[in-house]
Amino acid sequence: VGPLSDVVFSIIVDPRAAESTRERLEFHFAGDAALEGTLEPMRRTLAEFISGVNTEDVAIVENVQRGRRSPAFTGGHFAPAQ
Repeated sequence: VGPLSDVVFSIIVDPRAAESTRERLEFHFAGDAALEGTLEPMRRTLAEFISGVNTEDVAIVENVQRGRRSPAFTGGHFAPAQ
């Protein structure tokens, strides 16, 4: 959940299999006026920005998960081996 001054967005993560996860972004804008047609370009720009940042984060998370599966991984300070 990402609260901003006039919108809250959620990233819903749905694991499908060990190597597959589906993500969905949801945006909740404050007030009916925020949904007016004249503001649609601003909503789209915000959604594209958040989606782009999330896409960048996906690569980082995938690399971390690959590292955790490595036989060389023995745990860490914040992520002990399980």
